[in-house]
Amino acid sequence: MKVATLAVLATVCAPAVASAAVEPVEPVTVQDKLVHYALKEVQRQVREVPARSNTSRAIRRYHTAVEHARANEAWCTIFVSYIAKKAGFPLGRVGQGIWEPKNLYLWAKSQGWYFPRGAREPKVGDLAVHGYSHTGIVVRVTNKGVVYTADANWGDSVKYNLLPLSASGFIRLPSEPRAG
Repeated sequence: MKVATLAVLATVCAPAVASAAVEPVEPVTVQDKLVHYALKEVQRQVREVPARSNTSRAIRRYHTAVEHARANEAWCTIFVSYIAKKAGFPLGRVGQGIWEPKNLYLWAKSQGWYFPRGAREPKVGDLAVHGYSHTGIVVRVTNKGVVYTADANWGDSVKYNLLPLSASGFIRLPSEPRAG
């Protein structure tokens, strides 16, 4: 994990990660960028306004990365699409973004990027998949295998979370950016 990502992670979960007195380095890989941008969004404290509406001014910004998403849709995968696009890897067959967890899973599986829980160890920068109902971004994995994620539409906001055991699997995107 790059130093810039560690610096953002240290501010989000201060006791869990020691901050280093080192000059920040720009994130390089898609995974580094996914974590970097996701944690920046956690710091922004984006929330639904009004509560349980699936929308707000800040959430509408995430919709810019997804074609055809309705304004009041559940937005966890819309958030993941937005972060992936910023990280240089627009999601979808032609980079159009994906708004449904089911379609993200199906697309990633067709590309060979999905792996079920237990098949291999998740890594920082993977996308966590909870069946067809939720997605998030893995931002930390402890040496004991505890996974932490940045999630959107979790309690009507963007949050830093301990991953619940309901994650059915993970998606590991290629580390090099793609055009889209």
